[in-house]
Amino acid sequence: MTTTNLPTYDKVFFVHYQCQHFDLGEQIFSMCVEHNNKIKQFDCEPCEASMIEQYCELVTSYCKQGLTPIHWNQNAKYYGIDHICHRYKTLTGREITLEYPNEIDLPSTLIDLLGDDYVPHPRLDSLATLNNIKGHSSEYESRTYPTQRIMLMAKVYHKLLNSKLKIGALPQTIDAPKADGTKPTKSFYDFLLHADKVA
Repeated sequence: MTTTNLPTYDKVFFVHYQCQHFDLGEQIFSMCVEHNNKIKQFDCEPCEASMIEQYCELVTSYCKQGLTPIHWNQNAKYYGIDHICHRYKTLTGREITLEYPNEIDLPSTLIDLLGDDYVPHPRLDSLATLNNIKGHSSEYESRTYPTQRIMLMAKVYHKLLNSKLKIGALPQTIDAPKADGTKPTKSFYDFLLHADKVA
C-alpha cells in the first residue's frame, strides 16, 4: 500500500465517539463526525438514543455521497459498530443500521505503510506529541476532548497524504541520542527515502 492508494482529504470523513471505560459499562457520552474541517458533535443529553440516531443518519448520508469513513480501531465487539448498535437496542429495544462501507482503520493503514514500530504505544497520543497536535489522552476529562480527538485523526491523515507526518521515537525513549541529547523526528518522506535506500 502507498499513500497514492488512499482517498484524498475531501473524499473522506472521520468518526469518533467517547464512551464508558470498557470494564465499567456501555454508555456512550459523545459522538463526532468530521468532514472538510467541519465537526458535528452529538451529546447524550438529553437523550442517548437520539444521539445515536443522529450519528447514524449523518454517517449514512456521507456514505451515500461516496465518502470514505475513517476511524481509529472501531473494529472490536466492545468498540465500534457492534457496540453502538447493541447500545441502541439496549436503550430502545429496536434495531438500528450502521455501516462503514470501504472503511479505513487508520492505525492499520499506518502500520501497513510505516511498519509496526513507527511510533511507541499509545500510537495516537505519540503522533499527537511528535506532530504538536492537540488531543492527548491526558485531556480526556476536558469538554473539548472528543472534538480534539477527531481533529487529531484528521490532521494525522492530512499530514500522511502530504508526506509531512513525523514518526519515530519520542524524545524520552530514544536509545542513541545525539550529543545534545535529542534526535530529530522523521517525516514520512524521509521514511520513504530510507526505505528506498535499504531496498
